[in-house]
Amino acid sequence: MSWYKRNIQGMIPQQNKAHKEPCKGNVPQKISNDKSYSQEITSTVTLNLTILDMDSENDHKIISKRLLQMPGIVNIKPYQNPQKLIISYNPYKISIEQIIFEILSLGYQNFVRA
Repeated sequence: MSWYKRNIQGMIPQQNKAHKEPCKGNVPQKISNDKSYSQEITSTVTLNLTILDMDSENDHKIISKRLLQMPGIVNIKPYQNPQKLIISYNPYKISIEQIIFEILSLGYQNFVRA
């Protein structure tokens, strides 16, 4: 037995053998018995991009219009500074790679993720 296995066994609490039904934790009884209950994760992450090719407000509108059509994009801040794009998105519905791929497909090649 390795050192890690010996030490981890002392840290993990032993299961109660008399308790045969899995523990439902802190979930209220009413919710845990409701089969139609489903929890949707609504988390928002903000991504700050510096797009070196985005020189004008028109470029910002082109990128924003395309990104807002994608599921998971929550918000794009209005144009304030050249080359700055601030995107709020749900990471459970869309990934950074998908966002960047869409920007690349529009022809904007030079950007930095800040």
